[in-house]
Amino acid sequence: MALRKMAKTFKQEDRYVSRDEIFVRQAELAKEYEDDYRWDQTEIRFLPTYESLKDHELRGYFGWRTRLRHGTMEKTSLVYARIYTYEIINQIDVKTPGEGLQKLVAFLKAYEKLDARITENWADLVRDYILYYELDPKMLPPTEFSLQDRAYLVLDDEENASDQEIFQALQEFSTYRMDRSKFYKDNPERYVALMAIAYRQLTEYFLRRRQRTFAEEYIGELESHWMSIFSLAVFYKGRDRRFYSVQATPACTYVNEGGEWLLERVVYFEKAHRKLGKLMKTMEAEFRKFLGFAEIQRPYSYKWMLKLAAQSFEIWQAEENRKKRAQVNLDQSILDKIRAEAAITRDRLITEADLGEEAPPALQEPSVQPPSAATLATDDPVAPMPADTPKPAPELSATAAPAPANLPWQLTPDELHYLQDIVTGNASPWLAQQGLMAAILVDSINAKALEEIGDNILAGDPPALIEDYADDVRQVLAGAAQANPAAAPQSAPWQLTPDELRYLQDILHHAPTDWVQAQGLMASVLCDSINEKLYDDFGDTVLSGDPPEVLEDYIDEVKEGLKS
Repeated sequence: MALRKMAKTFKQEDRYVSRDEIFVRQAELAKEYEDDYRWDQTEIRFLPTYESLKDHELRGYFGWRTRLRHGTMEKTSLVYARIYTYEIINQIDVKTPGEGLQKLVAFLKAYEKLDARITENWADLVRDYILYYELDPKMLPPTEFSLQDRAYLVLDDEENASDQEIFQALQEFSTYRMDRSKFYKDNPERYVALMAIAYRQLTEYFLRRRQRTFAEEYIGELESHWMSIFSLAVFYKGRDRRFYSVQATPACTYVNEGGEWLLERVVYFEKAHRKLGKLMKTMEAEFRKFLGFAEIQRPYSYKWMLKLAAQSFEIWQAEENRKKRAQVNLDQSILDKIRAEAAITRDRLITEADLGEEAPPALQEPSVQPPSAATLATDDPVAPMPADTPKPAPELSATAAPAPANLPWQLTPDELHYLQDIVTGNASPWLAQQGLMAAILVDSINAKALEEIGDNILAGDPPALIEDYADDVRQVLAGAAQANPAAAPQSAPWQLTPDELRYLQDILHHAPTDWVQAQGLMASVLCDSINEKLYDDFGDTVLSGDPPEVLEDYIDEVKEGLKS
């Protein structure tokens, strides 16, 4: 056939002719060729071309394509369907790139009903087509990150986002299921408002006090890496000397640098989302306490977090008081309007003198009590508030009295003991000795943890801790160990080694550290290791300088952590 002779001619040229270029030049030659031959038993091939087909298979392809162009779509070999898409993306029998895109998408959607395999990687194929031919970025297909990108952009522009939009965006990333919380279900509007205020306070704090933004610490970071377009298709790029970028969203940009493609996008990290979940749960725990709602164990106890929670609550409470004052004024204006309308109605009544009949009893104006002093006193922050007004956030103090030591989630001692055994991997022979059943303990533990965690924490046989909630459960058990020293063995904070713990304490209290060199240790190594272990909790370098010192922002938090 002429196509095969052409391929041999191409290969005899002085320069190297790629397989992709041979396919495109053959396709140009055969773009108007028609055949009535039928053959659809072609074996599956990876990245098929005309050259990879035998003569009868090639005629079978052109016969199928002829019928397709005349309006008859038939299910055939997947090889034929893929070759047809390769022709489209290489602009074979296509007048403009825009027409080619319509033709490509229409074919993929229609043929999918006959063979769903055709849509494998179709999103990448359409994306690459739009990028290469510089079509409207709005036509780019959604990606697996589309929902997260939209949520990220909401949080990145919180000044123009509603409270509900911020809450939904936080829900997209937080591993703590806020909408399952009893506190949320009790009053969703209040919960959403509090969390939105807290988020705005947190972002402002990170901008003023931290080297990294809130998004970088708890959501994701902008990263760049090289990518290859049309990697799963036969496509002849030729020499591309263009330089341009295509912004899919502010969170995702594609850059063409003379034929080399770069993807710049926000990369999301599950570890950061777990930290966000703990942060949101800490905020909720504080808001519950301020409102007198059933309290839950807070994952974090850092002073800066608790201070921001208190500030957020005060902002919300001030706004609630403002709304109540506005309502009082509104009620008073409505009453004045009612009085005025009643007077007009009274004047219009037909009197006894007009009709010569007995006058009806005079209408009495309803007695309206003015607002109570307690209601109007909301202008005064010191004045007493009504019984249903939330309690103001208490002043944070390092010397506040500790809460009574209670077992977490109202677990019984046996349930707590068994949960600790599961977490630490210890055997539990004492169950049989005490006549207890493991299955009953597991069910009870899951039921009691459900309110705070929002899901079962134990599963399997033998029961094991579900990995998604491992950090939360260990944090709760650590709190129980602090409140009840006999409940669990004590361990060094942040998993510091004895040398690291001693060195950190000496730096904090400005004590001599000559022992480090005397023991053959390196201060820089100790510093790096301490900073790395504290990073997950602080999100920043804690030790800095030469000689090293604890950064002023974290002194109180480090002291608090060392007490545990």
